[in-house]
Amino acid sequence: MPSSLRQRGIRALSLGSAFLITLTLFVLSGGQTVARAAINDRITFTGLELIRTDSDGNPQPNGQPLVPWDNVNFTVNYDATQANPQPGDSFEIDLPNYFVIKGRGTYEMKAADGSPAGECLLEDRAGKPRVTCTFGAAIAGKTDIAGTLIIGLQVDGGSDSGQARITINNQDYDVPIPGGQIQVPAYKPSPNQSKWLHFAIGKDATHVRWIIQMGGAYWERNKAQLGDPIAITDTVDDGHSFVLDENQRRPELFQVCGDPAAAVGYSEKIIARLNEPNLNGSGFTLNAAADPGDPAKTHITFTGPINKDCNYRVYYYTKFSDGGSVNKGQRYTNTSTFDATGDSTQAVGYYVDNFQA
Repeated sequence: MPSSLRQRGIRALSLGSAFLITLTLFVLSGGQTVARAAINDRITFTGLELIRTDSDGNPQPNGQPLVPWDNVNFTVNYDATQANPQPGDSFEIDLPNYFVIKGRGTYEMKAADGSPAGECLLEDRAGKPRVTCTFGAAIAGKTDIAGTLIIGLQVDGGSDSGQARITINNQDYDVPIPGGQIQVPAYKPSPNQSKWLHFAIGKDATHVRWIIQMGGAYWERNKAQLGDPIAITDTVDDGHSFVLDENQRRPELFQVCGDPAAAVGYSEKIIARLNEPNLNGSGFTLNAAADPGDPAKTHITFTGPINKDCNYRVYYYTKFSDGGSVNKGQRYTNTSTFDATGDSTQAVGYYVDNFQA
């Protein structure tokens, strides 16, 4: 799996939410959102909790330490009833850099009647995840404003501490980490071939990025059969298609090797891109071409001096049909097969709208 979710994305065989955030606003009338003005430091926060979950945000407590790629929800109650909230008032949540928010972007906050009440911005600020919620014109004259945020996160590093330092409106809170710490297992080359979703599918997504991995130990065990170049057939189902003709979304090949200094125990570097061989002096070449007889299939090959102690990942995009955005009711499947061995893995991605007002 990628060395940094922040750079390399989100892994899921069945990936649920781009993020999970539940927001309740007790307001009576609507209005337009306004730009963020200032932090309202009179808003109070209680009930801070980190909960281990599955990839869809369902609680999965097991008492074991967290490890990279585990999923957690951060829950916090906010209360602005004594804060004299005004349109433009904000509150900010800064999370430790060993967490990554599953979806970034700006999301609407709604009033009780369904009209806009403001917005929440989920972002990566100076290497740390941040959530900023800003009230809009709909809350003007209202005081009974309170609610709960549940933010879906994924682990992207280690921590020996039993508590996560979370900062809200410049005030620090120490929140217990499920299992008492975040362990980083020693890196080992994978004995398998595998596939997963790189980025969570956001609400306005037009593309999906996928990863095919050939483990170094898998190659060592099967190298006589795999041959040179390594040949993979990728097959997508209805609703999306492989991207070959967009310059900024060309398939790329990365080498992933153990690195004790890295946050998750390994690091990766790009070694080839479609039509750009030998990146970083690697000696690798990556090719990809559509199947002339089946538009659902794409043939991928790569060649170079493979190191059995490292893993190799092909990153590539698919785009939604007709140039549109994600269909929130559809499951997108993608299957990769190593031609020589017949070994294959299917990954499934879908968007679940978990924003509630």
